[in-house]
Amino acid sequence: MKSGVFLTGLAGASAVLLFAAGCSRDGATEEPKTPSESEAVPAEVAIDDSILYDLFGEVDGLLMAGQTNQANARFTAALSDAAFKDLREPLFSSMIRYFLFTGQFDEAKTQYLNALRTDPEIARPGFDAIYGAYLEKGDAAGALEWARLLATQDIGDDLRMTATDWLLSSLARDGQIDEMAAAAATALEAFAPAAFAPVLVRIAHEGISGDKTEVAARLLDAIQASSKKDAPEMIVAVKTVEVRIDAARKEWKKIADRIPELVAEVPDAQLHSALQFAFQTARAAKRYDMVDAMSSPVVMDERAAKLERTFGLCANEWIGVLFEGDPRDTASFPGRLAKLLQVKLDPRRAYSIYSRRFYEILDDKALIRECMPLVDSLIPLLPDEASQNGLRALQLDAAFLVDDYAAALAILEKGLPERDEAWHKMAIAKVKAHLALQNKQYDVAVKQFREFMDILPDEDQPDPASDVMYSKLTLLGNNEKRIGDIYVEAGNPDEAAKSYATAREWYEKALEANKAGQTTEDYIKAQIAALPGAAAKPVEAAKPVEAAPAVQPAEAPAAKPVEAAPAEAASAVAAPAEAPAESEPAEEE
Repeated sequence: MKSGVFLTGLAGASAVLLFAAGCSRDGATEEPKTPSESEAVPAEVAIDDSILYDLFGEVDGLLMAGQTNQANARFTAALSDAAFKDLREPLFSSMIRYFLFTGQFDEAKTQYLNALRTDPEIARPGFDAIYGAYLEKGDAAGALEWARLLATQDIGDDLRMTATDWLLSSLARDGQIDEMAAAAATALEAFAPAAFAPVLVRIAHEGISGDKTEVAARLLDAIQASSKKDAPEMIVAVKTVEVRIDAARKEWKKIADRIPELVAEVPDAQLHSALQFAFQTARAAKRYDMVDAMSSPVVMDERAAKLERTFGLCANEWIGVLFEGDPRDTASFPGRLAKLLQVKLDPRRAYSIYSRRFYEILDDKALIRECMPLVDSLIPLLPDEASQNGLRALQLDAAFLVDDYAAALAILEKGLPERDEAWHKMAIAKVKAHLALQNKQYDVAVKQFREFMDILPDEDQPDPASDVMYSKLTLLGNNEKRIGDIYVEAGNPDEAAKSYATAREWYEKALEANKAGQTTEDYIKAQIAALPGAAAKPVEAAKPVEAAPAVQPAEAPAAKPVEAAPAEAASAVAAPAEAPAESEPAEEE
């Protein structure tokens, strides 16, 4: 038995223990009320609880002296003391916790049952104390015995249903399935379906999660054999638990075949939760064909559009399976995206799906090009300007990836609010340079590249993909080299030679000023080595040309696609506004 430490633990946290940690009438923990939620107690009627602290001191002293019986008697006597008339509820809760703290479970149960029968108002707030204490100390048998006892008491339907919940849960955990099923059958006739169905569903879910599908199956048998089986809440409970049982048993085909029935008869929240579990089990088993089989009929069912959460979940899965399956089927992405827009998926969710998958199809220009008109149609459907601009930013990336500089210029000229005027000026100059080069307007391209160089920012630009730090001097060298390449294409070798020589000068200055380390130094030397003709004079031991990034040297640095703008965007791409979260919320029971 614990002794000598009761007051230390109790008095030090008495405000929490006696008042804030009280329990509601149904056994659920109540949140402490704030001044904004309830009126402050007027000073003239405030209750003086200092006598509780005095009592705790006496009890602690008796425990320290080894006088446990006297400590018990002091507590129980206080309940009849008129001085504690206004503090009987916290006093009783403290006494029960005292008995539990000192290991006197039998005394706690005796006192609690007596109060529950004779003075329920002081007993109800601490209804879960003893059951919780058994669970905390790992005494499953004690918890089960106490739950059995409480479930037979005449304590009102609310507390008795809580006790029945504990009883069924304890029996399920202990593997006493027959007694659990019998107790469930009795309770089904006693309690209202709307209140009791969630209890049965939760216990069934716990059984399935613990690899005890028999628990769930026997509870469904009890429902089907009861007079309440046709209650709407029980019908939904049976259908959704069946989905989980089938998923746990890897019988996903059964679920897929029942989708029309489920869409027609199960509310959104419950169907979302059940299918979410089914998808998780199928993906864990790498049965992406079954993920597709379960999600596809929902997306194709016009009735499912009203089930917002379920429809959104299945849309995510229907797209996700293209990227997770083996082999991947990303070629179907534009077609499925088009279908989701056709069936009027929430535009915010469509934006989320596209923005996530965009970076997974960066290497396939044909897919990007196919998606672009779909995205153009999605932008005006988004409900807020921030989302629209975020999607425009992705379109700007896409336009660069597929060399559609006219589209990129249109986006930039419309403007991206999160970017300032200087950024727009620089980006527009670069896009016009690309567009002119694409149209073989070489003089215009050179003019635009030089305008871009004039407005390059002074700040260094890191490349997280290669750890190279691009200074303004390095970028000037890259762009001057690009101008040399343009002159070569235009058939003007003399001007090309001048540009390559100027590029070398920029690189040498960048090399001299470099403080970013060896990786950046190696990059600059590699760019010098890649210069044509006389401009490529050796500079110490230059790295092979292959060491240079894959981007055109005239461009600003590339970055990892997921972390920054694509290489060809030349720092002319805005980070998109945050898209609506695609991931599903935690499962709700």
